[in-house]
Amino acid sequence: MCHAVAVPVEHRPPPGLETFVACAWIGTTTGASVLPDGCVDVVWSAEQVVVAGPATRPADVPAVEGDARLGVRFRVGLAGPALGVPARALRDEEVPLGELW
Repeated sequence: MCHAVAVPVEHRPPPGLETFVACAWIGTTTGASVLPDGCVDVVWSAEQVVVAGPATRPADVPAVEGDARLGVRFRVGLAGPALGVPARALRDEEVPLGELW
C-alpha cells in the first residue's frame, strides 16, 4: 500500500523515471493504518507537499472527509539521490518538501 492512503490507485511512472520511481498514486484517506515498507513518498494534499520518509513502525492516518492525496513513491534506496538528502535522515518523519529544497 502506498503511503498515507487507503486503497490507492497506482500508475506506472512516466517514461524515463522508472529507475527512481516505483509508482505514482492517488487516493483518499479514510482513517487508515499504514504499515512500514521502507519506501519514501512525496505526497501532495490540499494543505501541503510533504516527504514521507521510510517508516519503521505502523502509523495511523486520521480520516479527513474528501482529503484526496497524490503521491510519487521512490524505489527503495533511490529517494536520497533524487531529493538530495539521505533517506535515513527522513526515517519515521513527514517533512515539508520546502524544508528539504
